[in-house]
Amino acid sequence: MKNIPLISFAILFCVVFAFPSCNYENSDKWHYLITIHNNSDKAIIYQDFCISPEISFAKAQNIAANYSNRNEIAPGKAIDFVSNVPDHWEAFFHNLPKTDTLVLFIFDADSNKANIEEPCIVGYKLTLDFLRQMNWHIYYPPTPEMRDMEMTPSYEEIINGNN
Repeated sequence: MKNIPLISFAILFCVVFAFPSCNYENSDKWHYLITIHNNSDKAIIYQDFCISPEISFAKAQNIAANYSNRNEIAPGKAIDFVSNVPDHWEAFFHNLPKTDTLVLFIFDADSNKANIEEPCIVGYKLTLDFLRQMNWHIYYPPTPEMRDMEMTPSYEEIINGNN
């Protein structure tokens, strides 16, 4: 009976110090971070959203525009986007229903703060294969390597300024 406090302390010590907590670094096998780069000259906000076939892209964009927990990325900076689930991105995509799509919306931070109706700049439809191809990095504006990625508006419209 006298050993119970000592055993409790040993267990607590192992949980707190021996096991790494919240280690969100990518490895060769599992990826916990998607790095989003803002290579533009204006602040942007990103928001992820899962789209099912019953929700149109426009409706998802409108819903995502009203989320309050989005992250701003300053011009020339990058941010690591961690999966909302307590697992790696490979597991997230494996568990995502086949009919659903993960979309990363990029909003103009200034327009969003001013409550302008259409602050969305682009919506990237993310796939596991594409993220692997891009080494888990996404860029705004899109890079030539992102040309074949499904996005709205299209790569050409964004690069030519027609969005």
